[in-house]
Formats: sequence, C-alpha cells, structure tokens
Amino acid sequence: MSDTSDISAPPPGEAAEVRAGVAEACADLAGIRDVLAGTPDESALDALLAAVRDGTHDDRAAALDALDEALQRAGDAAGLYEDTAARHWGVDRAPDQSGTDPGYGALPVTPRPAAAVFLCPTGSCSRRWLPTAAQAAPPSCALLGEPLRWERL
Repeated sequence: MSDTSDISAPPPGEAAEVRAGVAEACADLAGIRDVLAGTPDESALDALLAAVRDGTHDDRAAALDALDEALQRAGDAAGLYEDTAARHWGVDRAPDQSGTDPGYGALPVTPRPAAAVFLCPTGSCSRRWLPTAAQAAPPSCALLGEPLRWERL
C-alpha cells in the first residue's frame, strides 16, 4: 500500500489550507508560545490571532506563513504543519466505546434525535469538537475565547 494519495493537498493560500493552518495553531497555542518565547519572532502568534479576529482571508494566510517561518527559525524544523492530521482531525477525540451518553445533553432539545459537532465560531479554522461522556460541555475557542458554534450532523 502506498503512502501517497490521489487527493492533492490544497494549494498554499486556498481557504482549506488556511483553515487547516489556523486549526493547527489553535491546537498548539501553548507549544507555539514556548518555542517562540524570547525570539525576535515572538509576536508572530499574536499577529495570527489578530488576523483571525479582525483580518481577511489574505491576512490570515500571510500571518500563517509568517508564523510557520518564525517557528522554523526558532528551531522547530517542521514549523506549523507538523502532525496536522493527528491534531486537527481529532485523533484525541476517539469515539467513546463505553456505551455511555456521548454528552449531547447540553444541545437544544428537538423532537428528533440529533448528533452535533462543535465548530470554530468564526469559520476561520477547520478544527471540530465532538462531545464525549467525560467532557460534555464544549470548550471555548482557544484563539478567540468565544463559545464554539454547533451544527447538527
């Protein structure tokens, strides 16, 4: 079996790639801050946060490129995109196999059963959060501090 895929990665700067990059930064804020602490590029993460809060797609793309380069200059050879799949596609959110309530009790009640996913409040990031029995209340966005929005699956 080959390690390659016939599905190509989005070109740099395309919406999917930018959302994945923001998700990567969101998933590892503390680690990124630690790597950049005391370097001339220490403000690169703050520039990305500002671009997510108030910027355009192009602002976010430029801030991501600058953050990736800053991480590499600071000694992180892989830069921002290390282990992207494991972080933002939810390897840490494996389905609960215990058969207990998956934590959907906090969702608005409707006459039909619902499953939900919680997403970036601004749509700037491709991360998603699924409720589990251990953590039923959704976290806030790590970048903006706002509650995640939910969508029915």
